[in-house]
Amino acid sequence: MWGESFIPEYFDIQQVITVIDGSTFNTYFPSMRQLFFDMISKSELVIINRCDYTEETVKTKNSVKLINSNVEVIALDKNDNQIRLSME
Repeated sequence: MWGESFIPEYFDIQQVITVIDGSTFNTYFPSMRQLFFDMISKSELVIINRCDYTEETVKTKNSVKLINSNVEVIALDKNDNQIRLSME
């Protein structure tokens, strides 16, 4: 996403985190696939916020895991409570 020239030498990247708006991901993913791929493939943690435990949220998690099978995925509802999602 950003070239290394934008990161000062004295910065040390500890973790790459991507936040996805769960209420709009499945709407934007088909047309912005490359952007999402670039962000998710470099992430160690993906937070899906603003979602409920629905089939769409499970599909979002599955899409993320298909891009990066090593990423940790956390889903949060609209009140910032964690939702446990199973893989389907």
